Amino acid sequence: MRHIPMVVACLGLASATATPVMAQSSSGQSNAERLGNCLVNKTTGEDRILSARWILAAMASAPQVADVAPVEPAKKEEIDRAMARLFTRLMTKDCLEEAKPLLLARDGAGARTAGEALGRIAMQELLSDPKAVAAVAKYAAYIDYREFEVFMPDASGQ
Repeated sequence: MRHIPMVVACLGLASATATPVMAQSSSGQSNAERLGNCLVNKTTGEDRILSARWILAAMASAPQVADVAPVEPAKKEEIDRAMARLFTRLMTKDCLEEAKPLLLARDGAGARTAGEALGRIAMQELLSDPKAVAAVAKYAAYIDYREFEVFMPDASGQ
């Protein structure tokens, strides 16, 4: 049973980690893909926003970005507790059958792959807000587009 926390931790880290597809199930999908699809299908918009908040709070813990997005320890703990409840529900109820092969095989890489699907859909949910989209695009106002002329065809058509 000591391997389960490691695999569970891999799922938690998955939103920022790219890994190859793991062992295939009889349906032609990998076990990781099946779990990833289940995580996506069994989460609500609220669950996805919680996942995005958890990712942001976790990333804000890195010293390299702590000045940009400070998170109070009590708020971080609140988000961690809520994410733990969501994760427990998904893994032990909603997606139990899809999670079993990865957990029993101690497949940390497959767990990360599955978790990436949840991370992607969480970011899509967050970026469905027009304010968030505008904030992401804001940097473009500072681009020196003259530097990109190297990509433009010259007068000779090349």
